[in-house]
Amino acid sequence: MNLTSGQYRLIIWSTVVAASSYLVIIFLNEWKDIFNALSQIGFLGLSIALLLSLVNYLLRFVRWEMYLQSMNCTMPLLLNLRIYIAGFALTATPGKSGEMIRSLLLKPHGIRLSKSLSAFLSERLSDILAILILALFGLTTYPKTQFISIVGLVTVLVFLFVMSNNFFLGYLDSKINKKPNQLLFIRRIFNFLVQVQACHKPLLLLKATLLSLFAWAAESFALYTILTFLSVDLDISFVIFVYAISMLAGAISLMPGGLGAAEVVMISILIWKGVGQPEAIASTLIIRLTTLWFAVGLGVISLSLLKNN
Repeated sequence: MNLTSGQYRLIIWSTVVAASSYLVIIFLNEWKDIFNALSQIGFLGLSIALLLSLVNYLLRFVRWEMYLQSMNCTMPLLLNLRIYIAGFALTATPGKSGEMIRSLLLKPHGIRLSKSLSAFLSERLSDILAILILALFGLTTYPKTQFISIVGLVTVLVFLFVMSNNFFLGYLDSKINKKPNQLLFIRRIFNFLVQVQACHKPLLLLKATLLSLFAWAAESFALYTILTFLSVDLDISFVIFVYAISMLAGAISLMPGGLGAAEVVMISILIWKGVGQPEAIASTLIIRLTTLWFAVGLGVISLSLLKNN
């Protein structure tokens, strides 16, 4: 299945409407705080935040390219980058599932769906692992999040351990081969897991984890930059924790882009730490504009360019 011109237009305009609705709602309710904050942050502060978001996207693209290469998938680098960025057009979806549109965009270029979807799943796991590790920075200062963070981290590490060695898949393969005609569905799952395993060889797993950590740390530092320009004095390690735990809350909520859940958690923890309510609300909304919605905007532009080619 390839995207038709009508489907391109539907995706682009539905994204534009969703983003516009979000902006209208927040500016109607918090426009005074936001404009005051923007005047304090200024062009320099916003530029730094947007640049750090670009660092996040580029590091994640390098990781994506590594995943595809591990499955012997080759693409022209710039075309692959444009397709990767185009996936951000639908990043404001539950679990960022809309980013799987990349699979449809890659299919005409000879990349099988099973391989691109394996890269997508590996991306999500790597993101969650990095965010959980970053969340450990502040668990001692905000103990309410300790249980969910530790349980989540252990769960992801166990899955990655299983996927990075051959024992589990070898055992599953031996069981399927005993009843090949009765386990066709399990065989399909097994074939998919084999593709996923290619993305989790120990060395590749280490490289991907480091890229993910630096990528999400960059956006955490963007929040720290915004707070600094607003004269909010917080330790960098605590700000990294605040950003990470907010992103985790958004992911767990399964709301599109974590909307609502991520904002509430970020604002609540900042206020709990002593940040004034206007500054907490403004910094949260601005970091979301310069990360989530900046990515969506770039994705819409890239998707439009692909449509016209």
